[in-house]
Amino acid sequence: MALLIFILISYCIIIPVGWSLYMNGRHFLMQIFKDASTTQSVNKILLIGYYLVNIGLSMLLLSGVASNEILVIQFAYYVGRLGVIFLLLGILHYSNIILLNHFKSQIQSFFHPKKLIS
Repeated sequence: MALLIFILISYCIIIPVGWSLYMNGRHFLMQIFKDASTTQSVNKILLIGYYLVNIGLSMLLLSGVASNEILVIQFAYYVGRLGVIFLLLGILHYSNIILLNHFKSQIQSFFHPKKLIS
């Protein structure tokens, strides 16, 4: 029962947050890449990565739980695991933003090199 609640809560939080980051991140990425096609591709890759990290963390953190534990202990365990997942995802998200801002000029020069005058 606690596992079902964990999966339901995870789904109800992770999917809308991922979609919100995808929709709102497009504007941020457009400032960096200045190309709609590249921005869309990078945004999709980030969304796929977000979902893969969520699935992987959830599976990793849920392994090793005994099924015969009482419901209260299981529920407390799953709530703690949700907290770890969300904390790690928050760190990952802000790390991405910091790295993109830090390498903004290198990214722009890579995708939009200045033409040499001959």
